[in-house]
Amino acid sequence: MAQLSYSEIRSPINGVVTERPLYRGEVAPAGTPLITVMDLSQVVARAHIPQDEAVFLKKGDEGTMAVPGLDTPVEGKVILVNPALDPNSTTVEVWLQAANPKELLKPGTSVRISVTAQTVPDAIVIPGSAVLTSPEGTTSVMVVGGDNIARNRDVKIGIKEGDVLQALAGVQPGDRVIKAGAYGLPDKTKVTIEEPAEETESPDPAKDAGSKEPALETTAPQGESNSKSKVKRDVAKVGGKK
Repeated sequence: MAQLSYSEIRSPINGVVTERPLYRGEVAPAGTPLITVMDLSQVVARAHIPQDEAVFLKKGDEGTMAVPGLDTPVEGKVILVNPALDPNSTTVEVWLQAANPKELLKPGTSVRISVTAQTVPDAIVIPGSAVLTSPEGTTSVMVVGGDNIARNRDVKIGIKEGDVLQALAGVQPGDRVIKAGAYGLPDKTKVTIEEPAEETESPDPAKDAGSKEPALETTAPQGESNSKSKVKRDVAKVGGKK
């Protein structure tokens, strides 16, 4: 009777069988898994994030998974930020867990994850294309005053989200910054500002003074814009709990 009890195998978790390497009649060597059972009620996407982006992440941060075939991203939370770098890629492994009650997420699926690392209320934001970086690493923008003179002004950059950057210092709400064509434009150059023919049309490419005008954008007023820092990865592997 004692030996007969060994013939019954019970899984310690509820789930589905995802792998069965051995079949009836085969002899299982010691230490060989007989069956893999996976709990799909919760799934985890594992992504490798560059070190300079992962430094802003922490356990509990909210994020989403964009899954092929699903119109709406799946919401989740960061459950692990590896404290050590991957020695091969020098990246940080991050786990994003999401509920999967309908089991629409399948283990092994490649997904795109997005994690909100930081939110700054009442931030002043500028387009990333407006920022000029010198060989010494300093950052600046060309600000056009009421006299239509473009002046170079040093700025301090904070967090970023896509093509939008937070300006910690150097510009004020309502300042007009050149977002295209500022590179190579001499300081204190008089420019001519023209509105595009239609709102849907893209501004003409900017050229030097005396030619077509640079494209401008007004910095976001305080109290009307939030700046969020998001970490995105195009490829992350989804797995269930074994």
